[in-house]
Amino acid sequence: VVSGWLERHGTPLPPLPDHAGSAALVGARYCALVDRVVAHVVYEGDRTSVSLFVITGPLRVAGPWSAEVNGLHMSFVRAAGRTLAIVSDSEEHVRAMLRSFATSVAVAPPPRPGGFSNVPAQG
Repeated sequence: VVSGWLERHGTPLPPLPDHAGSAALVGARYCALVDRVVAHVVYEGDRTSVSLFVITGPLRVAGPWSAEVNGLHMSFVRAAGRTLAIVSDSEEHVRAMLRSFATSVAVAPPPRPGGFSNVPAQG
């Protein structure tokens, strides 16, 4: 339902997982993010939430990137030709979402030799 609604409004996206850890997919909306409008897919669970932002257009982030900012864990990853920003107060839920995209769609290739990524190894 969520994917169909976003695609009818002009935002093609990779297959969305039903859950991110214990957080279930509950809906989506469009919202302003700095200089553009992005699709915001919302997952909620017992005492946690996960936001997935589907970003179109260029970003200054060249490859996979993860950080913690003001208590929020976030990761940027390319999947199915889109940049996805995954944000949650739970690092475990961000990693669960990253794993779901890594196993459901083709993700961007690893950084070129000599480059680096601060995305934690999945295991």
